[in-house]
Amino acid sequence: MKFPCFFLSSHTEAETVTKTENITSYGYVVKNSGITVLDAAIKMAFKLFESYKNSKKELVKRKHAEGMFKLNEARLESVLRISQHSVENIHELFEFALGEAIKLTGSKVGYIFLYDENKKEFILNTWSEKVMSQYAADEPQIIYQLENMGVLNEVVKQRKPININDFTAWNSLRKEIPQGYDQFNKFLAIPVFSKEQIVAVVGLANKENDYNDSEISQLNLMIDAVWKIVIRKQAEDLLRANENRIRIIFENIPIGMFQSTPEGKFIYVNPATATMLGYDSQEELIRITNQTSIAETIYEDPARRPLLINQVEYDHGNWNIFETRFRRKDGRIIDAILSFSEPEEPSSGQTFLYGFIQDITERKAMERELIGAKEQAEAANRAKSIFLANMSHELRTPMNGIIGFTHLMQLSGLNKEQAEFNKMVKISSEHLLEIINDMLDLSIIEINKLRDCVKSNRKSFCYLKN
Repeated sequence: MKFPCFFLSSHTEAETVTKTENITSYGYVVKNSGITVLDAAIKMAFKLFESYKNSKKELVKRKHAEGMFKLNEARLESVLRISQHSVENIHELFEFALGEAIKLTGSKVGYIFLYDENKKEFILNTWSEKVMSQYAADEPQIIYQLENMGVLNEVVKQRKPININDFTAWNSLRKEIPQGYDQFNKFLAIPVFSKEQIVAVVGLANKENDYNDSEISQLNLMIDAVWKIVIRKQAEDLLRANENRIRIIFENIPIGMFQSTPEGKFIYVNPATATMLGYDSQEELIRITNQTSIAETIYEDPARRPLLINQVEYDHGNWNIFETRFRRKDGRIIDAILSFSEPEEPSSGQTFLYGFIQDITERKAMERELIGAKEQAEAANRAKSIFLANMSHELRTPMNGIIGFTHLMQLSGLNKEQAEFNKMVKISSEHLLEIINDMLDLSIIEINKLRDCVKSNRKSFCYLKN
């Protein structure tokens, strides 16, 4: 690089140029023209020197800005690649992101430790391939306690990045680095925050040049963007898992489930609904039903569905349960319990009907059989009661005659032995009459006949009126 310079010479201009042409400067020749010219030349030289310094500063600033622009562009490209990278799980995403961070900073090795603030534990989640090849003989420890993690402990305590460009001289905490992870000469650790809690620490090491604040700033932005992608993918994975769980339940539950419009068009039905209504598939049921309406296609009485819909709209948001009858594809009528509701979709504001259908045809048939058997049993019981009542009447009449004659015989002057026999006959007859009366009373109760309260010498009987 040449520097501006003024030459004062008593030689001619040509001689001065010849004598100074090998000097690595460019300059101006000032002739021996007196102190005034010399002073002006010196002032001009200082102005030129200040201009040179300013241009040098501007050049440095421009180069720094260009470097920041390139670094920022590289960081944005890395984030874009990470967001578009197809992965099977979060661990693969961490591996790809760590590779991008290593590439962005020019590091040789890198780690990602997940951190649990409640347990104060680090979990080694991801490490670079060079680390794996360097320590392939060692089984890496997965879980570390905070107090045993030295530099990473400081990251958590200070809650900010730690940059050590002379790691070999930094002895106060270096000795606490876990064995197998201490072959560093430069080290950078950056905490990852989520809702003001540290959830991970990213460690990079062994860059050829020093880590600087610009790289730390760009890496912070990159890691923050990556963590947002991680949170989004975790939410997507959870959503997919929930959707898959619901789909398995929906498709395998033996109860019909459906979604429809209030106007009477199916949107979705599960296989059990199609099977229950005699269709070969869900698609066939939806296609045939939606050619007309749900009411016209599957209800035994199409006028019943509008009545049920009115009840559901009246109890908006509540589940309503009805018994109704549906017509299968083959024309057979089935009994069913229908329960459905009309919640509002929070995203669109639309309303749909969500419902369940349970086939109770067999249960209804059993109920009818039980009712018939009960009626038959009650009829047989009534016939028995009527028979007992009639028989009791028939038995009471001769018993009264026997009791009456024993009373007359007692008055006819019987001897002692005859009187004793007559007394035994009278007591037995009265006892048998009580039994007959009880049978008659029971039969009257069973056939719900009206009798006033009747008193005997043993007890009183009262009967309910019809």
